[in-house]
Amino acid sequence: MLLFVVGGLTPAVSQEQFPPTCFQNSSDSGAAAEQAIRNALVTAWARPANPGEDGAITAQVRTVGLEAIKVSWSEHLEYEVPEGATIYRVRATIATCRDYSRRVQYRVIERNYICHARVGDNVLACNQRGRSEDLKPDVERSVNKQ
Repeated sequence: MLLFVVGGLTPAVSQEQFPPTCFQNSSDSGAAAEQAIRNALVTAWARPANPGEDGAITAQVRTVGLEAIKVSWSEHLEYEVPEGATIYRVRATIATCRDYSRRVQYRVIERNYICHARVGDNVLACNQRGRSEDLKPDVERSVNKQ
């Protein structure tokens, strides 16, 4: 299996790069398929705060590695996409920031996904797949607001 790393090669967030305010949602740029995958991942991770509460989550896709494959007969049943359609095996590094009233909580994670267009619409959906041993460890930091 060949995995390509494309676009958005923002350096890993170091301990010194955790400011006391959250970043904006960002999926950066890339080719059409990569941009659609980045947008789907940001949409999956970002959340507004519940009414009357704090804790909104913003997300940035830092890196994306992807491999386009044609759907086999068994995969078409598993993912509910037409046989012969394209799905993407994806490895992504995502940074999230949860904004509380007195602090922000950062998390940088690397995960594996399968992304595909859902049947009946043209919206790309990404499902997290099993955690492999070669993924980078999660980084979590809490920073008090000043």
